[in-house]
Amino acid sequence: MASFTADMVNTSSVEAGLIKSALFLQQFVTVPWAHLDIAGSAFYRTATPYATRGASGAATSTLVELVLAGARG
Repeated sequence: MASFTADMVNTSSVEAGLIKSALFLQQFVTVPWAHLDIAGSAFYRTATPYATRGASGAATSTLVELVLAGARG
């Protein structure tokens, strides 16, 4: 259950990781919610000259821009 990016890993394999993650998170919520698995699509396993090890955050910033554009209407 060890992870360098989290307190614990909530899946043991790559099969159905998104679904397993959503079911895990569902145990802790009391309001309507959505699970967006946005970090894994841009992930650096090792550090490079242009990025540190870990998730790049590219999808997160795209989602924020989308939400802000919708809020401006």
